Amino acid sequence: MSTLDIFVKKGRLEGVQETQVKIISNLIKTSSLSDSQIASAVDVSIDFVQKIRAGLHFN
Repeated sequence: MSTLDIFVKKGRLEGVQETQVKIISNLIKTSSLSDSQIASAVDVSIDFVQKIRAGLHFN
């Protein structure tokens, strides 16, 4: 695997994670789903959802 391939793969993974964070944030803000339900729907760990929830500030 070339250096370019490694950077491309890393960029894709970061893009996927950014998208997951946006989706999870929106689900937390607009739904009554539990952390477990959100984690299952987005295919991430419950811990990941909880960290995002802890970082959100509602006004």
